[in-house]
Amino acid sequence: MHLRFALALACVLIPVMSQAAFLTEADLPGSGQTLDITENSQILISNSVNWGGGTIRITSGVTVEFLNNAGIQGTGYIENAGGQFNLVSNGDINGSFDVRNTGQGTFSFTNYASLLADLNFITLGATTTFQNFGSVSGTLNVVDQLDETSIVNYGKILLATLNLTANGAMGRIRFFNNGLITDTVANNDANYGGGITFDNTLGAADFDSLSVNASGASHGVYSSFLMLFNDEVSADELRVYGQLQDAAFLTSGNDKIFVNPSSGSSQVAFNHVTPVPEPCTILLFSLGLICLAGARKKSGI
Repeated sequence: MHLRFALALACVLIPVMSQAAFLTEADLPGSGQTLDITENSQILISNSVNWGGGTIRITSGVTVEFLNNAGIQGTGYIENAGGQFNLVSNGDINGSFDVRNTGQGTFSFTNYASLLADLNFITLGATTTFQNFGSVSGTLNVVDQLDETSIVNYGKILLATLNLTANGAMGRIRFFNNGLITDTVANNDANYGGGITFDNTLGAADFDSLSVNASGASHGVYSSFLMLFNDEVSADELRVYGQLQDAAFLTSGNDKIFVNPSSGSSQVAFNHVTPVPEPCTILLFSLGLICLAGARKKSGI
């Protein structure tokens, strides 16, 4: 039975693997060079490498699995025009890297290591996702227009600068902080109908500076910024529409809405939320109460 299952699995996997080209760190393009990938490919970085400033480019219908198991430094560019690019980093990354995701493409970046770099994500009519389970420092520039960029932090973001820009009625950026943000500057700009949601429901954030702007409209949609925050969010300096504001409402747990002084329609909203315990936490707590009640009954208390 086990042999039949293994043979059946091999029949499924072998054709899939045979359709993918296998590349290594030696194939990364140098300065002024472009690596055009026209078939499903796997890129495995098993030795530390200096990416010399070249461009990796894929088109519609192509899937690339990029696995960094060692370390990458230098400068690199990724252009995804309608394909699917999945980057998983288990090794440190240090340098400057640009990602341009267009044409209904999908770009996914999952970081488990140390990311000390300047990252630039430009999303035009595509979907970009960045997940951090490690640590991020440096500068993260995100520009989204005509689709959505999602950023999820489970690890640490420290000594960083976050520049988030949502353009147009369909430009959306969603930032979920489930970890820690500290010693960081965050600049948020929603314009021409763009929207930014910064969800700090489950994480902790201490901003050196937090700047927010929401202005303009497109196709009847007004720009907006929404921050959901718990009791572990603070800002040493808060600026809304360029004006310095008292950030005490963050630590006191009060909601606050700022209306655009020019248009009166676009707005910046801060909503205080109380985290809801996860089902597993509730279950463990309930089991604990049941055990405690049983122990008391057995001892006659």
